[in-house]
Amino acid sequence: MSNLSVKEKPYYGSKEWANFVLVSCIEELNNVERNLSARRTEVFYYLRELEFHNYWWQVARLRNHIHLAIKKGTFTAEHGEADSLLKREEAS
Repeated sequence: MSNLSVKEKPYYGSKEWANFVLVSCIEELNNVERNLSARRTEVFYYLRELEFHNYWWQVARLRNHIHLAIKKGTFTAEHGEADSLLKREEAS
């Protein structure tokens, strides 16, 4: 997630929180340096939280970005597997 200080983070469940979560999740969708399984868990957890708090606009935007990340290959197993194979080949 984004590196905001505790003072700058909005309170849980607020509109500012929902927007912060949306931006942070979009960043994680493209963070190919991080484990795909961890990114998926985090993004889908926050998607459910946004749904729970009825932030439908943010939910729709996040779903759009998930689909874009899948199309780009930054949020798919194939991309993650390819990255780990490349790193192993470079190490040897």
